[in-house]
Amino acid sequence: MFVPPNAVPPAQTGGLCRRTRALTTTTAQPPTPAAPCRCAAAALPARECRVSEARHFARALLALWGVAGDDLDSAVLVVGELAGNAARHGRADMTLTLTLTDRVLGIEVTDCGKPDERLHPPRADDEHGRGLAIVEHLVENLDTREEPRRRTTHATLRLGPTTACVNRCSPTRR
Repeated sequence: MFVPPNAVPPAQTGGLCRRTRALTTTTAQPPTPAAPCRCAAAALPARECRVSEARHFARALLALWGVAGDDLDSAVLVVGELAGNAARHGRADMTLTLTLTDRVLGIEVTDCGKPDERLHPPRADDEHGRGLAIVEHLVENLDTREEPRRRTTHATLRLGPTTACVNRCSPTRR
């Protein structure tokens, strides 16, 4: 029996131990196992020639994690766009981080650069500037945090139910 440190010893209560609160009986549901979380990162120089390495890393890793089909293509497109922006606007290094929990894929790219103050909305005849607009249509959430010496862009992509990873990532296994 566990006796709290500030309890009166049984010898001082006549040897009787009395419970001071009523016990209630409840039927507890078995705990739901937490969805496995997978996480990986790659650090690269923030150079446009390295964007393809970020895409190849993401494609190979996500395929290994069981992401396939349109979900894989969408994720690689998002990685390419975020890494491309970091390479164009960053100053030194970029880090790509991928996390997969249940059917939610987090894609985060951090670059060591100052905010680009020359950004402007794309014109109809511009060759660049539409990537983030496309990414916004693919992802559930897109967020950019600016700090004095770094910029982090995080995208959340919800994977479809037909993705092969569902059986391995879902908290309810069949």
